[in-house]
Amino acid sequence: MSAGSVLEILEMYFEAFAETDAARRADLLGRCIADKGEIRGPNLRFSGREEIAAKIADATLPPVPASWPRPLAVPPLQDDRVAGSQRTDP
Repeated sequence: MSAGSVLEILEMYFEAFAETDAARRADLLGRCIADKGEIRGPNLRFSGREEIAAKIADATLPPVPASWPRPLAVPPLQDDRVAGSQRTDP
């Protein structure tokens, strides 16, 4: 398997976690996780695409603590040049 193939699979996997549409999420998981695939962690285990999809659908992010700094609005750059870098167009 090439590095490009692995990256494509990982991209689908991460897209599935961000997807809010259940049918689209199921399609993405079907393309990147085997029927009996598992996600394991120190205190968790999700087996099969259906269980993984259900866990994603039920996932909620904890609230951001009030003590954390708030994001700052950053104005867009006038152009896409960054000091010290060179862009090469394909």
